[in-house]
Amino acid sequence: MKKAGTSEQRGTFAFLENVAPNLFRHRENDSYWGIKKTNGKRTVHSLGTTDRKTANGKLADWLGDLQKVDPGNRDMTLAQLLEKYEAARTEIAPSTRVGEKGRIAKFRELFPRPMDTLVARVLNSDIATWVGLVGKRKRAST
Repeated sequence: MKKAGTSEQRGTFAFLENVAPNLFRHRENDSYWGIKKTNGKRTVHSLGTTDRKTANGKLADWLGDLQKVDPGNRDMTLAQLLEKYEAARTEIAPSTRVGEKGRIAKFRELFPRPMDTLVARVLNSDIATWVGLVGKRKRAST
């Protein structure tokens, strides 16, 4: 007969029990987790609480946030996002296109993360750093 082992040996997922649709409770520490499968990919999220009522509310918020994000774009890099943006901007004047190409090149040059970074991994501080670098030569209205 096998022993259950600790969560370090078997992983957190082995200790989760389903208590409601998409809501799971950890058997050892009573914390609540949300699990949702979208397009064949399972997403596991700690709700950060041991209270069931709070967990229900946090689960609803988390599921709402998941619906706002297109699951197909979950693994998109910054380079892919820029390519998608450029492809969508076909109906603009040639002079505008030249300006946008310059701004995109400047973005690639000055953004503090490599272009192969997942968009989901970009932090607010990265954007603030980039805005600080770009905004030095701009007026506040820009």
